[in-house]
Amino acid sequence: MLVYSYPHSLVRFTNESELLELIELDLNHYGTGNIRSATLEGESISNSGAKRILNRLCGIKFWFDLEEGQFHVNGDESVVELALKKLQAAI
Repeated sequence: MLVYSYPHSLVRFTNESELLELIELDLNHYGTGNIRSATLEGESISNSGAKRILNRLCGIKFWFDLEEGQFHVNGDESVVELALKKLQAAI
């Protein structure tokens, strides 16, 4: 995770593998790269559901505003709500 400090906020640019770990999305792949199986928080989900989550995670950024004392998300909030809750719980 790359961390940049600005005058009023700490910005974290999170890579895909860190987001997958944070939301507890576990993927197994075939040698071709296609998804073999997937679980979300330990529960089996469809391969197409896992692919939809992956597509929504593209380009998402989290940051913590020091003045506001809150995390913010730039991206599809419907998918990252779980990640944001877990990130807040971790601090």
